[in-house]
Amino acid sequence: MSRQPRAGHEVGPVRADRRVERVVGTVLGAGVALSMVLIVVGLVLTLVAHPHYVVGPVTYRRLVGRHAHFPVGLSGLVHALAHGRGEGVVLLGTVVLLATPIFGVVAALVGFVRERVVPMALVALAVLLILVGAVALR
Repeated sequence: MSRQPRAGHEVGPVRADRRVERVVGTVLGAGVALSMVLIVVGLVLTLVAHPHYVVGPVTYRRLVGRHAHFPVGLSGLVHALAHGRGEGVVLLGTVVLLATPIFGVVAALVGFVRERVVPMALVALAVLLILVGAVALR
C-alpha cells in the first residue's frame, strides 16, 4: 500500500512545480504592481506639471504630435526620466508592464533548471527565445 503525501507536503516534480509556480506568480504580480505604481505616479506628475490637461480640451494630436511632451524611444525615455518628467515615468511603467512576462519566463526557466525539471526548462527556454525574437524583430 503506497503512502499518500499529506496536503502541503508534495514530493518530487509536483513540489518543484509548486515552488516554481509561486516564484513566477510573485514575479508577475510584482511586475504588474510596480508598473501600475509607476504609471499612477507618472500621471500625477504629468497633471501637476500640465494642469491644463485636466481643465481644458486636450486633443490626441497635442499629446502625440511633433511638439508633444511625451517621450519617444529609449533616448526620449532616459531624457524624460533625467528631467523628472511624469511622461517618462508613465513610459517606464509601460515598459515594465511589457517586460513583466519576459521576467516571468526567465524566473520559470531558472526555477526549472534549479529543480532539474529538464522538460519544463526546455519549454521555458523555447518560450523565452520566441519572446526575445519577437521583441528583436519589432
